[in-house]
Amino acid sequence: MDAAAAGDREFYIITLGRLVSIARQLIRPYLQPVFRLFAADALGSERQQTASIELIEVLAEALSGDFGPHIATVLPFLIAVIDRDGSEQHQPTLRALPALQILSPSLEGYLFLVMPRLIALLDIATTPIGVVEAALKCISSIVAAVNSGSFASRIVLTLVRLLQCSPTQALQTAAIDVLCTLMEQLQDEFTLFMPTISAAMKKRGVADHPRYERYSRLLFSGRLVPKDPQRVLPQMQGDAGQTAASAPALGQSGDGLAKQDVDVMQLRRAWSTKQQMTKDGWAPWMRGFTCELLMQSPSPALRACSNLAGDHPRLRSDLFNAAFVSCWTVLPGQYQQEIIESLQSVASNADVPADILQTILGLAGYMERDEKQIPIDLKRLGDYADRCHALAKELHYKEAEWT
Repeated sequence: MDAAAAGDREFYIITLGRLVSIARQLIRPYLQPVFRLFAADALGSERQQTASIELIEVLAEALSGDFGPHIATVLPFLIAVIDRDGSEQHQPTLRALPALQILSPSLEGYLFLVMPRLIALLDIATTPIGVVEAALKCISSIVAAVNSGSFASRIVLTLVRLLQCSPTQALQTAAIDVLCTLMEQLQDEFTLFMPTISAAMKKRGVADHPRYERYSRLLFSGRLVPKDPQRVLPQMQGDAGQTAASAPALGQSGDGLAKQDVDVMQLRRAWSTKQQMTKDGWAPWMRGFTCELLMQSPSPALRACSNLAGDHPRLRSDLFNAAFVSCWTVLPGQYQQEIIESLQSVASNADVPADILQTILGLAGYMERDEKQIPIDLKRLGDYADRCHALAKELHYKEAEWT
């Protein structure tokens, strides 16, 4: 990335974001160089800023509740995007605000940096209406997620001023909705602001706002309970119309990417051992079988690794178990039995190398940990372990056989 031309950085950041959305938790060992991309003095072009913000969102999604330690790295970047936005339509700001919404549960302790800038965006005289509406949504998310009591008076007075000079009814409603969220969090402390708010609503002719009136009654009766903050999805996911609670659609993998079809006939040719007659032929057979498993895997992430794995034995070995299980789970029963018979045929051959026996034993252990017991007799597995001198595994299978 550091050596890339300025025009190419956007492409690399977008590609990195897609990789993070696939790898998710597996990206953790590489977080340090990734977060170095968000230096506040390296904002780049508007399009590069947008790509970087999308990367922040997918990182927050991938790390789930563990983003807190990294907030101090990305927050200056997002604030710099807002502060240095001199465009007429404020597109960088409009892109940064949803990212702050996503990060809102991690912003406790950083409100002194964020909230003054958000409040400043509520000035209808200098800020486009679209930006004001986005800032209101962002403030509402933060207020719902963290204790914002220290900024309560500034938020309320700014919202009252916005209510008094709002040019549209929609903006008035949005401002009162933020006040309702603040009422949920402050509880009895909010009553100090209610006369001022009521006077402003009466002055503007806001006859009735059902949510505010309902919350007021619940507050005075001691029955107003704060709700859990609503989770905000990254825009690259949210725009697809998928909610956080929705399950993956049929034909999709757990990461939201469409599953790929498995060519069973092609896979059968790869696991067939009819042409293996010599000791030296087993290593090429294993390499071809593993690569075909990766190429036919229903997982887009594994399938994307197939070309690279063909040139890197270590990667090929590391991905064999995951590739086998991903294909195994979608094969019809008769083909599951056939592939197991092929593995047994390989393992029973006197000339098969010890490392292939260890690979089969490793697969058995992997499936056992994943609660998908491989249908090979325990005695056979113990014999395979004995032949390749895997004493711990031999003992494990001998004990399992007798219990």
